[in-house]
Amino acid sequence: MPPSKSERSRATPINSLNQKRSSVFPNFETSTDPNLISQSFRDSNDIHLLSARLASVDVDGAHVPPSPSPDMTDDPSTYWQDQYSVSSYSHPRSVLTRPSNTDLLIPWEQDESHPLLLSSENRLSSAYGLESPPLPNGPSPVHHKKTSFRPSFHRAYDYFFDGKGPSLILYNIPSVTIGLLLNILDALSYGLILFPISNPIFKNLGVDGLAIFYVSCIVSQLVFSFGGSAFSGSVGSEMIEVIPFFHQIAFTVLNHVGEDNPKSVVATTLLAYCLSSIVTGIVFVLLGFLRLGKLIEFFPRHILLGCIGGVGYFLVNTAVIVSSRIEDNNLSSWECLLTLFEPLPFARWMTPLFMAFMLEIAQSRWSHPFLIPSFFIFAPILFYFLVWAIPGLSLEFLRETGWVFSSTQSNVPWYHYYELFSFRDTNWGAILATVPEMLALTFFGILHVPINVPALAISTGMDRIDTDKELIGHGISNSLSGCIGSIQNYMTYTNSLMFIRSGGNNRLSGVMLAVATAGLLVMGPGIISYIPVWTVGCLIFLLGMELLKESLWDPVGTTTKIEYLTIVAIVASMGMVDFVFGILLGIILACVFFVFQASRRSALRGIYSCNMLRSTVRRPLSQQRFLNEIGKQIQICKLSGFLFFGTINGVEKQISGLIEELQTTSNPLRFLIIDFSLVSGADFSVVQAFLRIRRVLATANVPMFVCGLDDTRSSFKKLSQICFSENDICDCQVFEDINSALEYCENLLLDEYDVCRNRLLGIQGTLAVPTRSGVQLNLAKTFSPSPRHDLLREVAASTVKDESKEIYGYEQYAKYQQPFPLLMQVFGEVTSKRDDFWLSICPYFKKSLLKKGDVLWKKGDPPNRFVLVETGMVKATYQMDREVLAENITCLCLVGELPFFSQTCYNATVTAQLDSIIWYMDRESWESLVNSFDNGHDVTNEMLRIALKMTRERVNVFTNFALNLYR
Repeated sequence: MPPSKSERSRATPINSLNQKRSSVFPNFETSTDPNLISQSFRDSNDIHLLSARLASVDVDGAHVPPSPSPDMTDDPSTYWQDQYSVSSYSHPRSVLTRPSNTDLLIPWEQDESHPLLLSSENRLSSAYGLESPPLPNGPSPVHHKKTSFRPSFHRAYDYFFDGKGPSLILYNIPSVTIGLLLNILDALSYGLILFPISNPIFKNLGVDGLAIFYVSCIVSQLVFSFGGSAFSGSVGSEMIEVIPFFHQIAFTVLNHVGEDNPKSVVATTLLAYCLSSIVTGIVFVLLGFLRLGKLIEFFPRHILLGCIGGVGYFLVNTAVIVSSRIEDNNLSSWECLLTLFEPLPFARWMTPLFMAFMLEIAQSRWSHPFLIPSFFIFAPILFYFLVWAIPGLSLEFLRETGWVFSSTQSNVPWYHYYELFSFRDTNWGAILATVPEMLALTFFGILHVPINVPALAISTGMDRIDTDKELIGHGISNSLSGCIGSIQNYMTYTNSLMFIRSGGNNRLSGVMLAVATAGLLVMGPGIISYIPVWTVGCLIFLLGMELLKESLWDPVGTTTKIEYLTIVAIVASMGMVDFVFGILLGIILACVFFVFQASRRSALRGIYSCNMLRSTVRRPLSQQRFLNEIGKQIQICKLSGFLFFGTINGVEKQISGLIEELQTTSNPLRFLIIDFSLVSGADFSVVQAFLRIRRVLATANVPMFVCGLDDTRSSFKKLSQICFSENDICDCQVFEDINSALEYCENLLLDEYDVCRNRLLGIQGTLAVPTRSGVQLNLAKTFSPSPRHDLLREVAASTVKDESKEIYGYEQYAKYQQPFPLLMQVFGEVTSKRDDFWLSICPYFKKSLLKKGDVLWKKGDPPNRFVLVETGMVKATYQMDREVLAENITCLCLVGELPFFSQTCYNATVTAQLDSIIWYMDRESWESLVNSFDNGHDVTNEMLRIALKMTRERVNVFTNFALNLYR
């Protein structure tokens, strides 16, 4: 029988992270796709083991091996029977040997008999709360697909009538009336100028534009009412903003075909209009199905404001041409300007402009939704009353003088524009020439859906709106409209809000509005010959002025100077050149200004020294003192955001400046850590910059360590392959997180300190740092003169001087049994009590032997003991809401003192990282100790004072670590 996977992993030595991963993922070693963590030669267990070795206690050769049974019930009366002694600390020795290869396996590698995830059957059983999962092909206990999707008359009745019955028809009449009135007004302002009627070829197509507009409204209204929109009372219509694009398409066709073939020009223009609607619909549907609706919302708002301003300028220009009734549509020519200021044309366009100003002033004072519709209802009535009341004034005279639209084409049927389609006369080259305008029209229309839909949702109190589904509904509506010979349509915010607030918040009201609009369409365009020109001109002026105000006046004080200049540039380019050029200019300016603004913010979030940001390893006081003095030689550069060519140059300059500055000071740079944990991505220019940084570091003989690289991002993989590969020139290594990198650098410094300490004390031997391929990165072995080594020797000599005093003081305790020597090593620097005080406390401590993986306590357990670590290392895991923080605690450290003395539950889970010897005092022993003294308050106060002193350093480390980790 072949061995199991677990047996094979136990039989094969696994000494590196690569080998561990290959035991779980067989294709790991042979994969061509590099893994960032695999490039780090440092196994996390190796780092932690080195931390424990560096903090280990020196004992003599008479050390008694630990007993095989780790019981925690030692009696204080038998304390003096142990035969442990403290040496003179002259012979460094690692108390624990390296754990076996099988002990290095992480828990889920040690035991593979329990799967990490439930099987599919177990997951289904757990989800359904059953002993066995339901069969895939078994019958459903309640519902069947046939019945759940079966058409039902009652279901359709409830869908449209909203459970209110036929009385809903009467209830919807006011809202349908308002909606129909809005469609009439929009048709006069949008549909009538769908074609550039100022041109002789399109002069008689105003009534056909009305019919096309109504057909588009009917199609969109039916699609939205039958489920294309989540809003029950949504109103579909053409947008005034797309009129300039239609005119641009018409003029492109005219320039390509020529004025000598008007039939081909009209047929090609109509087909181009329909194809643009189909293209818009297809793009909408694709965006909806691909769930890309949210991406549209990231389009810069000021670019959209510039486009809106360009439309407003176009509408004002169109209103002047339509109202003045002049044939020259080039307002920039001197002849046209002279014609505009002749008495009759001036009166014709100044009258609607004055009315539009008055309406704008009235809206600023009375913001009632029925103000504008009421004006356009009663103004024509007043006009005809004046015509009837003034003697000698007639409609024929007003038509001849240009105050009322002509009745030349008012007798054509509504379907007349279908007769203008002719594939034989269509110029397909001109169709291809209008593709840029079609795409610009589609792009501009796409931007309005993510704006109108959330705005209407907020106004109507709908919390959850799926923009992707709304895009699909708009796509279906536009595709159908183009297929039956009409134009684009969208859900209009203003009309929909007014329609809903007037009572049309149900599906039936939308269908009734579509039927009423169809009736208006069938009646024909005869009504146009009775419409005053100034009414249409006033409405177009009003819309144009509002759009110009929204784009040029409202952003003042709310946008930056660069954004406002972009808006003005887009409006000017659309007015002087064309709309496609304006949109392209806006996109280019947005990209340029984004790069400019993004490059002004440094991607280097901060530079910290090891004095400010330390690893979470809890070390003895002597090592802490040394790291406090020498920690400035470790510098951490924390990067953030997206690194690209606009920001990486600043990072490179700051890092190069840091290297030069520290190399010339009395505290030169020894290790540089680059933290990518807050970086979202990088482009290729970052690779080149880090290659240059590596060369600078190699010249300065400074190793670079990298952490926080996300190996799931392709840009990070390229960065790792080129800059942080196995064969580098500056000892660059990759770590999983900042804590591991800091711990490794601290271990290197402590290892160098150990070399200097042994030489100063005349001790032979040292601790070596295991590295890749057996290469030892121990800079202290070469005592070449350099500022870094000089500073290291100075700090080491100062620390050893202080430590020597302690060592000589501890020699007198070598004849005593444990834990008295341990207590004096841990508490000797922070206590004011005499030796007899601590000697009397020793019997209340109990000894325990821990194996790797043993749990001392879990988070939330009652505080029943505190622990002194004699040898080995334990790990405290702090489980917070979103983060997990681990603290490695080496020997000669106190654990669990704060919860014990404050009588609060443990805030971390503590497990043994290595085989360890600990001494602990439980609650019962503590109470016996306090009661045994004549003045128990002295014991309590002294232990509390010591606990606070020893915790102060850890609080500072954790506070700095937490504050600097993500800020």
